[in-house]
This record gives sequence, C-alpha cells and structure tokens, in this order.
Amino acid sequence: GVICFFLAIFGILGFFGIDAIFIGNESESAAVAQTISSETGATVYTLNTMMTGDVDPDAYIDQLTQNFEILSEMA
Repeated sequence: GVICFFLAIFGILGFFGIDAIFIGNESESAAVAQTISSETGATVYTLNTMMTGDVDPDAYIDQLTQNFEILSEMA
C-alpha cells in the first residue's frame, strides 16, 4: 500500500541521486512532497503553474520570472 509507495519513491530518489522535488503552487501534494523531502533530504521547489492569478498584461511575464528565479537557485 502506501508504505510500499513511499519506500519505492525513497529508493528511486536515492538510486538516481535526485535531490529536488517540484510541485505546483496550487498542488494538493505539498504534504506528500514535504514527507518525501524529510526522509530523503531532497529540496521541495514550488513553481507557479500560471493557472490562476492576476489578469494584468505583465502577470504572465512576472510569473515566468518568478519560476526562473526559483530554478536559478538550483544552479
């Protein structure tokens, strides 16, 4: 069940050396991501899905810039 799922995820992350977990800002899986992070040491990054938000002309570019800044932290 659930325990097997988490053990598989932990194993995959460790085997491949994955140290980042990406979730959307409207994700309902934040708690799961935090659990995986606490068990594996992977960092959780929250990206803006751009599915909701401001409708002003600069909103899209602002959200893209925000996502780029988050991804740039990884480099």
